[in-house]
Order: sequence, then structure tokens, then C-alpha cells
Amino acid sequence: MKNFRLISILITIATLTACAEDENLENGTIDVKNMSVFFSITSVYLKPSSSSDWGNNRLPNGYLGTTDTITVTGLEPCNQHWDLQAYFSDSTNRKVGKVYLSCGGIVTFNVYY
Repeated sequence: MKNFRLISILITIATLTACAEDENLENGTIDVKNMSVFFSITSVYLKPSSSSDWGNNRLPNGYLGTTDTITVTGLEPCNQHWDLQAYFSDSTNRKVGKVYLSCGGIVTFNVYY
């Protein structure tokens, strides 16, 4: 009886793990790295390249310090191109466009001043 319970638990864990992995394949992740050693980034906007809406600022603390990185997860739709727009603390902005984000993939945007 103990072996049956153990096998049952292992099957449940394996099923939950498989479901979690499947969910990760339905969206993408973008890392944003501030490459400046002098200026913080005060806002980061992400959007699918096919959209005109930049949406909300993705910085949870209101800024991204010099050489810091944030990770934005759960991005949908995936398997298409994405754009980034970032503003530095001196109001300079940078745009990077048409970077392909695959489902379950991770893309890094290095934002240079």
C-alpha cells in the first residue's frame, strides 16, 4: 500500500510539472538590462511590434539602476516580434524593435545610453 501511495504522489508531481512547463510555452520572457553606468532608466515599455499601444511602465520600483536587470514574464502573444522603449533619468529615450520572442523563450534587451 505504501508503494502505491508513493507512485501516486510521483505521478501527480510529474503531471503538475508537465502542466507548468506547458504554461511556460504559451508565453515569453524579456530581460531588460540597463547598460549605462551613469544613468538610471525611469520607464520601460514593451509591446508586440504589430501593436501601436505601448501599455504601462514595466518597472515595478519606478527605476532601473545603472547596470541592473529586470525580468518581465508572462508576455503574450509569443512567437512574434516585440519592441522596447526605455527612458533614462535625463529624459533621453531609446527604442529597440522587432526582436523575435518565441513561446517559452527568453530575450534580453541591452539598453545602451
